[in-house]
Amino acid sequence: MLIVAPGCGDGPGDPAEESIAEDARVFEVNGRIRGIASDRETLNIEHEEIPGFMAAMTMPFHLADPTLAEGLEAGDAVRFRYVVRARESYIDRIEKLADDAVPSSPAGGGARRPADPRVPRLEVGDLVPDFRLINQDNEPFYLHEFEDKALVLTFIFTRCPVPDFCPLMSGNFQAIQDRVAEDTDLQEKTHLISVTIDPEFDTPEVLAEYATRYTDDTESWTFATGGRDRIDEMTTRFSVYIEDDPESDNIDHALATVLIGPDRQLKNIWRGNAWSPDEVVADLKAALNP
Repeated sequence: MLIVAPGCGDGPGDPAEESIAEDARVFEVNGRIRGIASDRETLNIEHEEIPGFMAAMTMPFHLADPTLAEGLEAGDAVRFRYVVRARESYIDRIEKLADDAVPSSPAGGGARRPADPRVPRLEVGDLVPDFRLINQDNEPFYLHEFEDKALVLTFIFTRCPVPDFCPLMSGNFQAIQDRVAEDTDLQEKTHLISVTIDPEFDTPEVLAEYATRYTDDTESWTFATGGRDRIDEMTTRFSVYIEDDPESDNIDHALATVLIGPDRQLKNIWRGNAWSPDEVVADLKAALNP
């Protein structure tokens, strides 16, 4: 059964082929569906290696059309066409395969970092611990040093290849920084922090270079790393799961962006990548002017 977006054909030169943008990379990928979002717009798929792009892992994939999910269920073996552009990626074709066409665990059951059960998860309203981190200039700092400022904090890693993940988070932070800069009062009371989940690779020097891709103002936007124990504590506190592939540069991880008030109280957590910079700026203003 080949499930395609409306209007797609099957032969060479068909409209679907012509609709692929020139800047796109297109991959044919096998995997198994692990979950289907309630809005039918996202499939969580455990997939095989995508040579030259991504290691085998489990991750959410956006569908070009929700009807692509029709007839599919968790556990199904599938082959799909994955389109990757500069600022987005999506599945525009998906085919259900015979069960024996794909291994039962195509990613080989990556090593998910175990969460320390002794570390409590933070919820909105909780006081955020005074984490000690290291910035892109190799200078240690604590969250309390941003006294009287609201903090917007997210998790990234510099080698992330998927445009809808870390590059999107950094692009959104760039937009937040630009909007905040338009309001002098807001600018004086806001600080952005991007924390790497890959501290072994993302040294301060690497983060400093990465920062130049998005901003020339690291006075109001810090790119931070820290010891593995500290990063694991932070991701556990904010319920950010991480799964490593020891044989590749890729890390499968959840997305979480948080707003911390001037009193270090957790004001909001945005899960995933559907939030907009305008949402965050609106909440920032509310947190600073209760």
